[in-house]
Amino acid sequence: MKLRHIMSVMSVMSVVLICAPVAAVAGPLEESFLKLPPEEQARQACIVKGIDQIRRDKRLIKADRLKTSILNPAELEGTVVTATGAAVHAKDRWYALKFTCSVSK
Repeated sequence: MKLRHIMSVMSVMSVVLICAPVAAVAGPLEESFLKLPPEEQARQACIVKGIDQIRRDKRLIKADRLKTSILNPAELEGTVVTATGAAVHAKDRWYALKFTCSVSK
């Protein structure tokens, strides 16, 4: 994936997320989700919860994508995902993002 634009206006936005991986995915996706390795389950759960929280910010209400490892790889330590090089896409632009997300097993 190629970043088209990273705005300096929101070069770093800190978000703290707490979510449960299985609870974040509903219906027919649950079976596919559970087939993912635990590390990917944690990242995906954080993406689902994170995009919802990011959309609550009036500046990024049209956010449609969140990637955890664009500028730096996201790290999973125990039940905590730390993404220091994440990015969110909104209104044809990419914004750099940092976040920490706790997941339950």
